[in-house]
Amino acid sequence: MNSVIYNGYQINYEFVLKPKNKKGYMQIEDGYVRITAPVFDKEIIEEFLMENAEKIIKIFKTKAKKNDLTKITFEGVDYELKVILSYKNKIKIKDKFYIYTKKNELNYLKIMLDQFYVIETSRRIAQIFNDIYDLFQNEIPYPTVECKKLKSCYGYCIKKQKKIVISSKMAYYSIDFLKYVLIHELCHLKYPNHQEEFYKLFSKILPNHKEYRKYMKDRFIYDGYY
Repeated sequence: MNSVIYNGYQINYEFVLKPKNKKGYMQIEDGYVRITAPVFDKEIIEEFLMENAEKIIKIFKTKAKKNDLTKITFEGVDYELKVILSYKNKIKIKDKFYIYTKKNELNYLKIMLDQFYVIETSRRIAQIFNDIYDLFQNEIPYPTVECKKLKSCYGYCIKKQKKIVISSKMAYYSIDFLKYVLIHELCHLKYPNHQEEFYKLFSKILPNHKEYRKYMKDRFIYDGYY
């Protein structure tokens, strides 16, 4: 394992030679970076790592936080986690975030949380979606909306299918941020790219959308951000 040092922070990396690849790829694992490329050039690789060091370190910290279940974020509030062994799986939120579980194992708890976030985000979407759609005054077709666990974004739009997919991680945020992402994707039903017309429509529906983006970018839940 090789490494570079950035502002006192050690970034470990491993190189995988793939001659058939047309270009190089970076994959960030727990505690190290995997670089896959058709040729090996240590100087170029380490220069690239240094240029992207701040982003890489931020992702490392995000991944570490994901594996730390001492606190759970839900609807903009951080709760202390309390795990209780039980014959039945269930989640309750009071003064703490209570997980009643048959197995107190990290991966098992993560699966329970993933399912909980999907259910809760879907519930919130159902509550607010029609009101948000009405803001567009029939400028766009009425889409189907699906919620599921996404690895690298808060949502996306499939214009041809008139479909929007929203990340279950939106349960982390208060409902105003869910509205922001829904509006963003609804705008994409009319303008698939981030062209000038897209932002004009976005600003018309949600004038302060830049404030939401900045906040979510700073929170940086994903390896990549929306």
